[in-house]
Amino acid sequence: MLRQTVFTRGLVGRTLAMSTFILSSALVLGAAPADEAAVRATYKQLEQALRTGDGAGWLRLMDAATLSAMPEDAKAMWRSGRFKDPSIRYDAINVRVDGDEAAVVGKITSSQGGAHVQYHALILVREAGAWRLATEEYHDQPIDPAAVYAMLPGPGGSFAAARAPWRAVTPVPVAAKTSTSGAWTVRATRDEDSVYVRCETSKPLPAPGTELRRTGNTIASTGVPSVPPLKLTVAGARGAQEYGVSVGAVIQTRATPDAATHVAHDRYFVQYRLSVDARRSNDVVDLFDNRTGDRFAKLIAVDGSSITVRLPLRALGAAAPTRITIEDANRPGTFLLATVDLFSALIR
Repeated sequence: MLRQTVFTRGLVGRTLAMSTFILSSALVLGAAPADEAAVRATYKQLEQALRTGDGAGWLRLMDAATLSAMPEDAKAMWRSGRFKDPSIRYDAINVRVDGDEAAVVGKITSSQGGAHVQYHALILVREAGAWRLATEEYHDQPIDPAAVYAMLPGPGGSFAAARAPWRAVTPVPVAAKTSTSGAWTVRATRDEDSVYVRCETSKPLPAPGTELRRTGNTIASTGVPSVPPLKLTVAGARGAQEYGVSVGAVIQTRATPDAATHVAHDRYFVQYRLSVDARRSNDVVDLFDNRTGDRFAKLIAVDGSSITVRLPLRALGAAAPTRITIEDANRPGTFLLATVDLFSALIR
């Protein structure tokens, strides 16, 4: 998924940070219609700021954390009005509000520089009673409207509320003769809200944000063995849908100014990523991803020697499934097909 910032259109930057799950049994209330209307109004204000070249107005619609992190030269570019586009139009495809956070999936059309279409995913936060833009991603391809449930997944279901009793979850059977991924044990369960997958290894994993050493032009490896790609099959009233689930370590690059020379140097850190796609009509469609270290990532956590991910059923478009199975995506003989049991069935 292409990630871009709210600083300037077209630059790679921050997106959808938490390294632990929100585990809560609190009652989840639906968003008030007034909240959704206010979010949509702020979304249109962003459009209007671009249409009129009101860069100062755009900056006023940013949240405090984003403004604090934005370089002064980027703010100056916004104030100059250089991003003015009278033809631009924002259309909200889906909106979700969860407390003081909101997610928007939208479509951008413009005729400036030739007719073109983009799509974007935004997260807004409520500050002092007003909605402010916190993150924005741009994509060339349409975004599944259900992505709002991955951007803001809520507290989870009964398994999350029970504070993840993984010892009660039977590991997925591994075929010893064919396995090339013996470094990992995989456990999976589900509740009324999400599917939960835990990948466990025998050695401690480097914590998210651990800096990697660099020798010359060579960056040290993360030291994390590859997690086998997984295939999740969700069966329901409308048939079965297959999803690819990739979990693993990635290298994050940060440009850091030298305190003495003020020259930026790249530094490298360990992070972990969850990526989910859908296999539809012989095509692969990206659905959502999360990375540790990202501001609003709530679907992946690393603890000791385990990587745990959560797949909200609503983000998969799979409400009330009748059966869910998990297996190795590339080598079905490695991880034998296993049924993902309901958490309620685990309670003794």
